[in-house]
Parts: sequence; structure tokens; C-alpha cells
Amino acid sequence: NSQGKGMLEKVIAELSLLNANDLKVECIGYADPDIFRETEGKDIRNNLDLSVMRASTVAQYLIKSGVAKDKNCLASGVGAAKERNLEKAKEAKRRVEIILSY
Repeated sequence: NSQGKGMLEKVIAELSLLNANDLKVECIGYADPDIFRETEGKDIRNNLDLSVMRASTVAQYLIKSGVAKDKNCLASGVGAAKERNLEKAKEAKRRVEIILSY
């Protein structure tokens, strides 16, 4: 959505200051614990698929922007977010964490 894209643009601005050749980027996707309602003809069947798709979308966006190299960028999903804070809003559980390392 537009809020997520705006946040990614801020991340890209910061990452553009780093050397993308050496930067390793891991995008880990999460979904809220609600049961995903499968829709006919779609690639997403469950929360795990949804979390992987979320992470892949962010990883591809970072690669296309030039701040991450394809060979150094990994996307994975873990499905429904298992949080200690069960009161956390569902929207906060629908996320992608970006982990950087050299």
C-alpha cells in the first residue's frame, strides 16, 4: 500500500548511502494469525504463502531500486506472526523485517 511504499522509500534513501555490492539483505515476511481465505486462481493459498509473497515483493523492490544486489538479497516467510504481545494490532503483524549485514 502507499504507506508501506513510503516507508520503503525512506529505507532505500538510507541504504543508498551504503555499498550495495557488499550488503547482504534478508527480508522476512509475516502475516497475521487469521486464517487466509483462499481465492480461486491465485498463487496465495495460506498465511505462509502470503508471508513469502510479502517478503519477495519487498526484496524485488529493493533490488530494482539498486540498493540491494540480486545475489545478496534473500526473501523468506514464516507465516502467521507469533508474538509475545498478543494484543499487538493485526496490522503490525502484517510486516516485512529487513535485516542487513556485511
